[in-house]
Amino acid sequence: MSENVSEQLTGEVTDSLRVATLERRVELLTLEIENLKSERSVNTTLQSPLLNESDLLEIVRITQEMFPGKVTVEVVSDPSEPDEEMIVFEVNSAESVNRIIELRREWHRRIAQSKPGRTELFGLSVTPT
Repeated sequence: MSENVSEQLTGEVTDSLRVATLERRVELLTLEIENLKSERSVNTTLQSPLLNESDLLEIVRITQEMFPGKVTVEVVSDPSEPDEEMIVFEVNSAESVNRIIELRREWHRRIAQSKPGRTELFGLSVTPT
């Protein structure tokens, strides 16, 4: 009987730790989005009615499904076209180079399905580890 109680308590502690970890990840992503918004000027892509916080959270979710771990969000632009900004999702991956290429293609396909007509706003940067 005591063994069952011990297993149950261990399961409850494990579940509580998982919930706390997920809550912390949501908190960190929310902070990262707020930081990203505060770094932007008034007339930017993030202020556009076509892109909102739920769009960003959905793309972060897709990215984390495919590349478990930390996702960093950065706004970049080509120096030759500074008004053309892009939101880049940066991740690390221990996968092989060929697998990373496959995952990148799949990521772009999923983003195109999720955000049709707006795929030019988003990019993915994968650093092999």
